[in-house]
Amino acid sequence: MTMRTLLLVSAAVLLAGVVAASTLPPSLNKNLKSIIDLAEEFNRTFSQVRAYFVEDVGHLAQGRNRCGDKFFCKVHDILHKHEHFAKGKEQKEEKDIVRNLDVYIRDRNANCAALLRNVTSTNVTKPIPELVKHLTDCIRSRNIHGNH
Repeated sequence: MTMRTLLLVSAAVLLAGVVAASTLPPSLNKNLKSIIDLAEEFNRTFSQVRAYFVEDVGHLAQGRNRCGDKFFCKVHDILHKHEHFAKGKEQKEEKDIVRNLDVYIRDRNANCAALLRNVTSTNVTKPIPELVKHLTDCIRSRNIHGNH
């Protein structure tokens, strides 16, 4: 009887450990985590940037191939070229978002030039905070579902 009880307790402890381990989310890439923090701070503190419009990337953040390397390359390209993100000493969060995106893309060995070759511009513009929201949503999606 004690042997059976010991086996049952051991099995229960083993199963509980497996269940606990399987429910933990995959670790978030440190550059992506930093981007989320910076983007949230950016949207909180820079309400005046709503006057800045950039190309819409919603089509790359939705659908079957959403939030892939094309999305991250396109966002990096847009932000890297945008005057508000590229110039000025006071835009630390913006520059850090671009820098962290650059590191993330390099770590993934994504060839942005090749990936963006067939991506056409939408001719639709949206406020920068909308692009930043797509970015944070895609990062969270990658964290939940893993890199695809």
